[in-house]
Amino acid sequence: MQIKRFVFNPFQVNTYVLYDETKEAIIIDAAMMTASEQSTFKQFIEENKLKIKGLYNTHGHMDHIAGSAWIKREYAIQPSGHKADDTLIETALSHAAVYGIEMEKPEAVSNYIDENNLLQFGNQRLKIKHIPGHSPGGLAFIHHTQKIAFTGDSLFASSIGRTDFPGGNMSQLISAIQEKLLSLDGEYTIYPGHGHESTIQEEIENNPYL
Repeated sequence: MQIKRFVFNPFQVNTYVLYDETKEAIIIDAAMMTASEQSTFKQFIEENKLKIKGLYNTHGHMDHIAGSAWIKREYAIQPSGHKADDTLIETALSHAAVYGIEMEKPEAVSNYIDENNLLQFGNQRLKIKHIPGHSPGGLAFIHHTQKIAFTGDSLFASSIGRTDFPGGNMSQLISAIQEKLLSLDGEYTIYPGHGHESTIQEEIENNPYL
């Protein structure tokens, strides 16, 4: 499985495209806001002749779903995510306004996913884990064959997600991280929603919040 990372919008969100030899691909967190960002994304998809089969939200905060309506128009793909974050998506425009940001109304989730569902495309299979605490419907996507975890805003390199937003819960987040992410083999690489990659072992040893 190949991984392409884009960094989009003023919040520097990591948008990931995962694909394999079949040319089937999925998107994790469509965060593009501007025409330039949309063009950069589209160029990569076209140059690599990829067929987008799904869009998956790690959670419903506005910076991570800013491009979902554009993805729906451009590729006829509707987002999948956890039902518990529906309210965040519905109120995304008002949250963006707090930061002085104008964005397109994001696309509502049409396919609900939850703990232990499988995310499938091409020859790839990823396990879904519910990691609430940063948001009620936070999700992580685990590729066990390559020992990779896409952790959204739950777990970062040397940090964890904020819990002072509506629906946040620090104890819930710490518990979910310890139970469902730190229980993975230390060699697993984490690909977070912001910032650079890390490993589970590095976070066990060095993350001050854990």
